[in-house]
Amino acid sequence: MKKLLILLMTLFCCATAFAADADKKPATQEGMNWEISMMPKPSEEEQEQARW
Repeated sequence: MKKLLILLMTLFCCATAFAADADKKPATQEGMNWEISMMPKPSEEEQEQARW
């Protein structure tokens, strides 16, 4: 009886894992545009001044 219960629980866990995996949508080819910085982006004037 104990082995049967273990087998059923294992099958139940596997079935729920496959169902959760099937819910995922295919990844898009376009990545997210993430930008992390502690400093603010320089303005166009500051970029031009830095070039010279």
